[in-house]
Amino acid sequence: MKKQQIKGEKGSAKILDANGSRLLVVSSPEELKVISSPQRQRIFKLLYTSDKPLHGKEIADRLGIKAPSAHFHLQKLVKIGAVRISHTQNIKGITATYYEPAVDIMMTGEDFLLSTDDENIREQLAFTSNIFNEAKTSFISSLEKKINENSDSSGNEVYAILLSELLYLSSTEIKNFQKELENLTTKYSSPSPDRQLYTMLVSVSNFVI
Repeated sequence: MKKQQIKGEKGSAKILDANGSRLLVVSSPEELKVISSPQRQRIFKLLYTSDKPLHGKEIADRLGIKAPSAHFHLQKLVKIGAVRISHTQNIKGITATYYEPAVDIMMTGEDFLLSTDDENIREQLAFTSNIFNEAKTSFISSLEKKINENSDSSGNEVYAILLSELLYLSSTEIKNFQKELENLTTKYSSPSPDRQLYTMLVSVSNFVI
């Protein structure tokens, strides 16, 4: 697994190359604040799913936000290495800057998750909550399409799969289970012309009544 350092004013994010997928691993509260913002997550998702780089005005229009706000969030994402400038282009006498994703996934490092600082914990919970909310919104949207149309605008069949199971695992088995999941998802993590993009959220935790 190859590593690349993206150094900021405080802390340093790492970009890991895992079987062709580029993972941005943050290691400071400042970096986590950047990736835990719902608006920045929406911008990153839009760029990641776009078939071409987008400029700030395009991003603002698609997300229904003001252009200055889009540019502000883009600069934050560029600073930590999640997004990069693709190119610039003159549009009606104005130089437009186009952006594209620099990584495939944004995540927190294990060492950062062990922190007991109150501010870090709040940011961790906010980041996790946003991930769950994004996955829930995507699932419900797909489910509505499946019920109402059963196909998207491209004619592809829509899938909305929800599984809820109780598992009985030993401490060793839970670690093996995690590795099995990682190996399975890695198998399908590379894009190709005959593949659609899907989102998946797997939640495994201790059962609490």
